[in-house]
Amino acid sequence: MAGLESYSSTGEYGIDPREQDLEKTNLSLKEQEDILRPALCMIDHADYKRAVKILRHLLSKNSKNRDGVYWLGYCFQKMDDPSNALICFNSLIKIDPSDESYSVLGDLYYDLGEDLLAKKAYETSLEIINYESPLLFNLYKKLGNIYLREGDFESAEEYFNRAYVIYSNSDVLLVNFGTLEIHKGNLDEAVERFRSALNINQLNDNAWVGLALISKTKSDVELANAHLKRALECNPINPVAIQLAVQDSFERNEFDVAIEYLQNFLEKNPDNSDLSYTLAGIFYRIGSFAEARIELERTLSLEPNHILGNELSKELELV
Repeated sequence: MAGLESYSSTGEYGIDPREQDLEKTNLSLKEQEDILRPALCMIDHADYKRAVKILRHLLSKNSKNRDGVYWLGYCFQKMDDPSNALICFNSLIKIDPSDESYSVLGDLYYDLGEDLLAKKAYETSLEIINYESPLLFNLYKKLGNIYLREGDFESAEEYFNRAYVIYSNSDVLLVNFGTLEIHKGNLDEAVERFRSALNINQLNDNAWVGLALISKTKSDVELANAHLKRALECNPINPVAIQLAVQDSFERNEFDVAIEYLQNFLEKNPDNSDLSYTLAGIFYRIGSFAEARIELERTLSLEPNHILGNELSKELELV
């Protein structure tokens, strides 16, 4: 995500430049801590908007206050404002170029799907990290996931193994190993990894999804459905589980069931363009063209260049 800029009309962190002292502060460290304290209390109570006001006041007095910049970025993340979170975390790197700062920036890029930028931040963190740092497990695990998505299975396995040495009892990491084995075509090894994850945490929905995928690949429909049911019991809005459930319902011509799955998911996750397109496609399939057009508007507003969505739009023009 390139070209991000701070507020052009208000200055750094959204602060009026007339109120901002960029170079120095007349406040003592204790006075700055006294300003920060109520902001942290509000963050604890998820009152992010009020916390932002206090943090901006603090940063108007000292724009280099490391904790103020970090927590302001954190609040923006929680408020689903990644652009301003990135402004803060990139500023944090300049104020405090530490392993933790690079890790925080990498996590945000990772969540945004910006794998190359996340990898660069994580690798920079590893260059300066203390190898007794609690951040190492997360860095290794997420780098492994990035390499897995890139198709570099050897590097993915190397980083997963490094994470495993640090903490072998992570069900999330074992699911990552299982996903890697699926990509390598080692289905029996993948099953072993997913079952190991479930031995640690029976509520790991992604482990159940992994078992469902493998059972479906082996044409064991009954077992696949049982695993899928458990996944949805653990997490009714797991997107992969929803996709599998919708596919199964569609194949059985149970369109009402598929529509219900998708509508329930999109009510809680309205920004998923692919599942929005899937819902529009089902409406089109059953002849509910008005509903299809309405849902497709959402799909294309989220992703104007959605290839299948634009193809469906052309089809709807003909009916």
